[in-house]
Formats: sequence, structure tokens, C-alpha cells
Amino acid sequence: MDWVAGLDFEKIANAIIILLTGCLAAFGFRRGKAQADVPAEKSPHVEIAGALVDSSSVKLLAGELAGQAVCVTAQTAATRDQTEELEELRHAINRLREALDRIAMEIVRSR
Repeated sequence: MDWVAGLDFEKIANAIIILLTGCLAAFGFRRGKAQADVPAEKSPHVEIAGALVDSSSVKLLAGELAGQAVCVTAQTAATRDQTEELEELRHAINRLREALDRIAMEIVRSR
């Protein structure tokens, strides 16, 4: 049972996936060679219209993306400012804690 602990399961799984992919590719190549080439006019196909999106929609989307970029920039600046204010608050709390410690020490000494 100790030999199981020595196995590298990730390498085994990768080998299995590589073998499976190779087998599927081989079957795909065989099937592709077995089928006769279908002429282009008889093969099923789908035609897509050339103008699925008009330029006004693209311009509107570009404007919205530019607006979003401006908002993200403003949000980043606000987050940076908020982080600086929180840092100042942390320093103020530390100063208050030190002052309270000094006051507590003075009360203990005076008794």
C-alpha cells in the first residue's frame, strides 16, 4: 500500500488525458478520411447578414465604455483617498491608545 503514496496522481491524470485526446483525434482523422468530400453547393451552410450592427450602436457602446473608464478612474482615486484617510484614522487611534495607557499608568501610580 506504500507504493500508492509514491504515485504522482497529477502526472497520471495528465497522461490519461493526453492518451484520450490522442485516441479521439485518431478516430476523428479516420472518420474525416472515410467521408467523401461534399461539394460546396450541396453542403449545409448558413448565411449571415452583413449589417447585424449599425454604426450608431457601436458609437453608443464606445461612448458608454469611455464613460465607464472615467467612472472607474474616479472610483480608483476615491478609494485611494479613502485608504489614506483610514491610515490617518489608524494613526489617531494608536495615539489615543498610547494616551490612555499613559493615563492608566498615572492612575495606578497615584494610588
